[in-house]
Amino acid sequence: QKFGQYGMDKDSVYCHFRISDGDIIILLDADRKTFKSLGLGYGKDKSKVFCNCNQMELKDLDIESFETIKIKGYQGIPIAKDKNYFYAWDEALKDSNELKEFISEELSRK
Repeated sequence: QKFGQYGMDKDSVYCHFRISDGDIIILLDADRKTFKSLGLGYGKDKSKVFCNCNQMELKDLDIESFETIKIKGYQGIPIAKDKNYFYAWDEALKDSNELKEFISEELSRK
């Protein structure tokens, strides 16, 4: 996988992004007590969502309902959703039609 992977110790949250130079990044803005890795390069804490080691700063992002989703037959860019939008990395897609369009474009590039 080429997606950010998260780890923790008693003090901090860390992220390793495999296609970067291999360094492990300390996520200074992550709340260690509430952080959890969601897989596919995403993680969240009580007040922020992270995508491949970067904080997602999107208007209307609903942290509580944010989760990753797997789409049968599609293994491209990781997809997530919340109660408002779908997300491809940190790009908000307003509805399922826009998501289908995005996936179709991704598949046509291969």
